[in-house]
Amino acid sequence: MMYAFVMKLLAIDGQRILEQLSRMLSSDTFRRAERSRALLRFVVEETVQGRSDRLKEYTLGVEALGRGDSFDPRADPIVRAEASRLRTRLERYYEIEGTTDPILVQLPKGSYVPQFLERAPQPESDDRTPPECSFLRNRWWQAVGALSLVLIAAVVVALLRSHSGAKSSNESLLQFDVELKSSGTLGSEVGQDIVLSPDGARLVFISRETNGLAHLNSRRLDQAVTQRMPETDGARSPFFSPDGRWVGFWSAGKIKKAPVDGGSPVVLCDATDLLGASWEEENSIVAALNPTKKLFRIPAAGGEPKAILDLSEESAFPAWPQVVPASKYMIYTSIGGLGADRANIEVRGLEGGDRKILVHGGTFGRYVQGGFLTYVNQGTLYAQRFDIDKLELVGNPVPVLEDISYSRAFGYAQIDFSRAGTLVYRKGAESELFLIEWLDRQGNAAPLLARPGRYVWLRISPEGGRLAYSATEAGGTRVWCYDIEKDETRPITAPSDAYGAPVWWPDGKKLILGGGIGLAWIESDRPDKPHALTSSSNVQIPWAVSTDHRRLTYYENNPATGFDLWSVEVKETSEGMALGQPEAC
Repeated sequence: MMYAFVMKLLAIDGQRILEQLSRMLSSDTFRRAERSRALLRFVVEETVQGRSDRLKEYTLGVEALGRGDSFDPRADPIVRAEASRLRTRLERYYEIEGTTDPILVQLPKGSYVPQFLERAPQPESDDRTPPECSFLRNRWWQAVGALSLVLIAAVVVALLRSHSGAKSSNESLLQFDVELKSSGTLGSEVGQDIVLSPDGARLVFISRETNGLAHLNSRRLDQAVTQRMPETDGARSPFFSPDGRWVGFWSAGKIKKAPVDGGSPVVLCDATDLLGASWEEENSIVAALNPTKKLFRIPAAGGEPKAILDLSEESAFPAWPQVVPASKYMIYTSIGGLGADRANIEVRGLEGGDRKILVHGGTFGRYVQGGFLTYVNQGTLYAQRFDIDKLELVGNPVPVLEDISYSRAFGYAQIDFSRAGTLVYRKGAESELFLIEWLDRQGNAAPLLARPGRYVWLRISPEGGRLAYSATEAGGTRVWCYDIEKDETRPITAPSDAYGAPVWWPDGKKLILGGGIGLAWIESDRPDKPHALTSSSNVQIPWAVSTDHRRLTYYENNPATGFDLWSVEVKETSEGMALGQPEAC
């Protein structure tokens, strides 16, 4: 006999909850996950003892995770990171080992207070309906796989309204994972990897084989078969035509389009790079042909691109445009040297007119049916009511979804909306937190900097005793130095500095930095403000110092030629450092 189960919020006996806790802590899912075990034990035991009011970020960091009384949640994201990992482990446990457990333990997003639910048998229904969770109001189906996405269907507006306080929709909201059933791994180097057809019936995504070569795949959501789209090797940044019959993309220095039902791609124009495109109803395409700092209109049948927006006089570049359906406007992200979390969402007419900033501090703006503007900031999707006729936002933005995979440097987000009321997204905030480890010649890893964070540009000092790196916290990038022997970390730059990407000078006393406003140097032991070496509206990143310690190589993102590698003589002066005349490599 088969059973369905209804989960209900009940006043469950504390002893039974502690028995469930013991069962979970001894499972394979939690046995070797020390931090998840500690956090789970603490929040459950405190709640059972009636002390759930103590479950705040500071208390969890100090008492559950052992960070000490000096723990500062604003500077150390360990509690948020470990809570996210715990939620994932709880889901995994109940999918595999805990399928018949009598009590379900959940940690709702946005809270550190667990919920306890009792699983009660219910007679089998005639239509074999999937299990329902009464406390969620929504039904869940999950397909576990290494290549999966989350889809939220019918109707996006219901999701937005439920968070914004507007009148709720009577239509049910379905959320489920989709196993893509494709070889390789999901994703490309830069850009959006997943797009939905306007009617929400088809998904096109990028996957990469073990040799690193990417290509497009197409799958109808009412079918289990994924088709590889021919002759799309090297594809990036796909986008659908309004009728859903074509997919545009960038590959090998060209903008192309390919029929979704099969057939060879058609070349539309040359392009050094692409940071997003959107297909107009009038059968032309608005595209960010990076690194030109311009938006272009391209005939959908192919032809010469025509610039319709030029930011070349500004220290920002437009990216990820969206032509608002059935309107004369386009929305795009203006990204400056401080990255996507400090970018602006702007709107402007397709035929010209004044630009208007809609959002300060966000990226990947999208107009969604029902009158909403959505955007991503630090991995969270926000929504706000938007009057497209008046170009005005109404009310306050509200968080709708967490754990959206996005790029802090280039501003793209792995999320897409259909006009039919479906959205697809890829989870990613948790995976963007890293631990720094040593790796010896035998491949054995040992913790070096165990606090999770968003780390990039790791550089070991010449004598091997210090580590310089960039880290992003609260939307700002900062350069840090970690003393390995002393186990001490100290900041090198201020959080709001536009510089990062450190490179050690051979004496180990100075660091060369790069960023969206040029190159600079700074003392590693007596940090002050960075001293500018160059002034540029293009991103310049230091790469290496020559073996004779006299030359620096760096690369620059040039609007006309793309990423160029330069070499320049470095002169040490009484005031610090100065550069000679750069030479192209």
